[in-house]
Amino acid sequence: MMDDFFLENTINQLESSFDEVSKLKFTLLDSTLEQIEYIFELDAEAIPVFKTLPKEEIKELHNSLIFEILPLMEEFKYDDGIKKIKEWEKLIQENLD
Repeated sequence: MMDDFFLENTINQLESSFDEVSKLKFTLLDSTLEQIEYIFELDAEAIPVFKTLPKEEIKELHNSLIFEILPLMEEFKYDDGIKKIKEWEKLIQENLD
């Protein structure tokens, strides 16, 4: 009887710890996205900031999004991050063509 209580209590504590780690994980992933998000915001003239960058820097941004950050979001199955990056990629592609 005592073993059952101990086991159930331990499982509950582990589940609680897992929930906290999951929340922290998404907070860190959001922080990563926030570091880039400003590049896609509109400046005073209603032009996305990334459009003011040299073409080479835009290509570097694109590569970083697709080959570094997107795989991270996919690894952690962070759908909001994946969606945001795909939207940004589409904006970049439209402006590189």
